[in-house]
Amino acid sequence: MARVSLRKRLRLVFITLASSLAILAFALVQGYRSALAQSWQTQADGHLLSLLAELEWTGQGFTLKDPVLDARMVQPGSGLMAAMRENGRIFWRSESTLGEPLPETVSFDAPPGEVRRSVESLGDQLYWVTRMLVQWQDDSGALHPLLIEVWLSQATYEAQLRSFYRDLAAGVGSVLILLLGIARVLSRFAFQPMSRLINEDLERVKSGVTSRLEGEYPEEVERLVEAFNQVLDQEQRRQQQMRHKLDDFAHSLKTPLAVLRGELARPEPDRAVMQQSLQRLDESVQYYLQRASASVQPAFGVRTPVATTVARLTGVLEKVYRDPPVRFECDIAPELTVAVAEGDLMEMLGNLLDNACKYGRGRVVVRADKTADGRLGITIEDNGPGIPERARGKVLRRGQRLDESAPGQGIGLAVVSELVHSYHGTIEVGQSETLGGARMRVVLPG
Repeated sequence: MARVSLRKRLRLVFITLASSLAILAFALVQGYRSALAQSWQTQADGHLLSLLAELEWTGQGFTLKDPVLDARMVQPGSGLMAAMRENGRIFWRSESTLGEPLPETVSFDAPPGEVRRSVESLGDQLYWVTRMLVQWQDDSGALHPLLIEVWLSQATYEAQLRSFYRDLAAGVGSVLILLLGIARVLSRFAFQPMSRLINEDLERVKSGVTSRLEGEYPEEVERLVEAFNQVLDQEQRRQQQMRHKLDDFAHSLKTPLAVLRGELARPEPDRAVMQQSLQRLDESVQYYLQRASASVQPAFGVRTPVATTVARLTGVLEKVYRDPPVRFECDIAPELTVAVAEGDLMEMLGNLLDNACKYGRGRVVVRADKTADGRLGITIEDNGPGIPERARGKVLRRGQRLDESAPGQGIGLAVVSELVHSYHGTIEVGQSETLGGARMRVVLPG
């Protein structure tokens, strides 16, 4: 399907409106023509009846009690004429017929009381002629055939039509001009944010001036901009994570490599020490390969269930920490989800749960709840010695460790903190009021 720009769509809407307006104007013309013709017929019938009502028989002939029935009948060239015929010959005609060559005789074969209509010419003009035959009975009972006729100028009718056409054309033209003006204003006003978005803001992102689309956009575009910014943030987050993982990987290799170099420099290297260093190298490689594979999952548009992820992690940790065993207490509604990639969520919660198992005394509590702003909070508590208040900020920094006797490089909580903040979340380090040990709480987009 061919792509159609928004401006072309707006033009199509304008063309559709203009076409609809033209169809409406055509319908109005047809309706007005029909109504005007009906009006003229009614007008002619009214003149016929008025003339008949004013007619009287004097014994000597017919006469009109009030010969001035309509002001136009005394104005030559007014377009309205009337005449009466007895035995086909005119015995009365309105003053407006002055100079008009009405036919002297007319044959009329319609029955009395029936109205007949026709279009006839007088000179170079056409008239609508309405005739009716009346049988007048005098006092002696004699019948007098009387033909009454009314002439209406078609030129007057057409003049009224032309006047209506002019008014209609002016009205339709004004509406079209108004619509065109509105369309141009709407086009500039409505598409200005889009033009700025495409020609300015996107170019700033592409050129590296800014890392996100910033500014105020219409409500209809805001969600698209937010989604695009999420994609940009996701890409930046991936790049930042990759740099950190490379740094962490290099840091994890530094000590085993130094040990290997030292042993190789000795006349009799200690094979056990070298084997241990090689094992640490292999573990580091495997660990960071797993982290790399987990982080390739896209976060945009992903909803990860928290309860399922926690269940998988606790199932693994229960097998790792068997002696002494760890008891997990989870209070997480199954419908709760977070807008975080599954691999990232597993890395966050995996580090936190692993620390709770490692430093706790066999009991770990996990809870999840909705916050007031619609995000999701996940709290992990243990019954261990806890983290001293003065050291709670230190544990979130890379390479900082409180227990030097435990294995590791001191980057676990730092990775968690970086991941949480990359999703615009928060992480809190505190003390559990119920268990007495450490309390870790992360808040993520729900």
